[in-house]
Amino acid sequence: MLKKILLILLVVCLLTSCTSKKNIVNDSYSNGDVNINYPMIENKDYTEINELIKKEALKVLDNYGENNISSLNIDYEISYINKKIISIKYTGIGNMKKAVYPNDFFYTTNIDMDNKTILKLADVVDADETFIENFRNDNFRALKDQQRLLLKDLSDDEIIEKLSTDNFYISENSLGISVDVLHVLGDHAEYEIKYGNIDNTKWDNFNSNYINEK
Repeated sequence: MLKKILLILLVVCLLTSCTSKKNIVNDSYSNGDVNINYPMIENKDYTEINELIKKEALKVLDNYGENNISSLNIDYEISYINKKIISIKYTGIGNMKKAVYPNDFFYTTNIDMDNKTILKLADVVDADETFIENFRNDNFRALKDQQRLLLKDLSDDEIIEKLSTDNFYISENSLGISVDVLHVLGDHAEYEIKYGNIDNTKWDNFNSNYINEK
């Protein structure tokens, strides 16, 4: 009898787990040598969210002007998703017309799925003195070791300007921020800080409401 009860509980748990997951499918934009892949949530209740995802995925065409792009290949990774937020990273390589070298692309999308809005970095953390100092020092880990010291000599205003691009992402245990750098330095640089190292009231609220909600 106990075994039957345990089996029933296991089945219920598995069914609950499966139905709570969002079914992600691939979609893409293609025009000549321009190809951009992006995710879609296969559920009619997420139509507005999918429209936001597509618009954000294709914003690179508006930023650079599709007519100025000779080739572009972008793929995506969902770095975090739950019932409230989705965080997507886009990476790829593109060639601009008349450019002498290809560009490495990195951009992100973070969506508040309850409110159907794009999250900005200012919605997640306050760029106060403590946060900026953390960003400048080793509390933020550079994903590429050769880019570790790029931010140390920047002024607060210069760091705030880089943060203003809202190019950030959320993972299971870290907040990541990407900043533009010179082409010879990689075009972009990513830095991550563990949640436990973020001393920031706005982050504490965001974390408890969107990630570790009770």
